[in-house]
Amino acid sequence: MKLLQKISPDLNESGTRIISARPEDSERCSEILYGSTLGKRYYPTFSMLKKAVAAGIRNDHFFLAVNGGTICGFIWFTAKGAFALYPYLHIVVVDDHYRKLGIGKKLLDYYEEECLRLGGGLKGRSYLVVSEDNVGAQNLYSSMGYKMVSELPGLFRKGFNEILMTKTILKAGKK
Repeated sequence: MKLLQKISPDLNESGTRIISARPEDSERCSEILYGSTLGKRYYPTFSMLKKAVAAGIRNDHFFLAVNGGTICGFIWFTAKGAFALYPYLHIVVVDDHYRKLGIGKKLLDYYEEECLRLGGGLKGRSYLVVSEDNVGAQNLYSSMGYKMVSELPGLFRKGFNEILMTKTILKAGKK
């Protein structure tokens, strides 16, 4: 793995752009994910993770948070991955060095806009799963209106429980 890029001291959420990922971004995205608890828990090797990320960039909806030319995080989702009907948020991850700057929320806001755009309507639904022990992510999702549906024991790894969450997404100004 390459060393992480130098962190800009003036990094902030407002200077962050969301752009489509390209195949050449898979290395940096893999580094970010592998550096997280999520990456280490669910992808036993960097090689396995890198293949999954490259496939995600090729086949799914994959967007980057970029600030000052540095990839700070990403969001990866499938348009009809939940019950073959609804968007499913596969992964949202922000590099540890860039957390608590609003980048995760900005990625989620972008994801929800994309859900509405892809659905062609004023209302949509989204699903995601989050690790039972990832309280920070649970708090972020809850603050954005996601509700717990069910606990899923050992869904991806034995001994680790997941929480299924959902949200009805409305176009701004609609109730």
